[in-house]
Amino acid sequence: MTPLEIFDYINNIKDIQGITLTGGEPMDQAEALVELVYLIKSQTQLTIFTYTGYTLEKIIRWKNPFQLELIMASDILCDGPYLRNFADRELLWRGSSNQRIFVFSSELKDQTKMINNPSQVEISFGRDKVVLMGIPSEELLSEIKEVFKEPNCVSRHP
Repeated sequence: MTPLEIFDYINNIKDIQGITLTGGEPMDQAEALVELVYLIKSQTQLTIFTYTGYTLEKIIRWKNPFQLELIMASDILCDGPYLRNFADRELLWRGSSNQRIFVFSSELKDQTKMINNPSQVEISFGRDKVVLMGIPSEELLSEIKEVFKEPNCVSRHP
């Protein structure tokens, strides 16, 4: 798909506040993503949240103009690789404590207060599936799995 086709698809989704750019590594696809992000920024009010396994310092050192543009166009950036030894399910928007959150958008500066609060999980129920956004605790995950073992459980959710 071209960036314009992806934009058209995103633009037709109702009730979203933003998009998240994540793996495959966004910085390895920065040229195409910059085009997409500029379409989104110029024609919508959606926020852009970019995850990268690279550190911000490393990206700046590389001086790749597309990567730098992608960072500048992002409202929020999470940098650094996920490291299992530093895994922390209580962190908001990141999986391990070595990862950092940068809020670049002045409209979202209030969000920085939430960064050190315990993580949140968004749960959406469909006719035949449950979608979890975020990193659920083992306890929550077990409870959800247990609920869906019950017969006819899915039919209780529209």
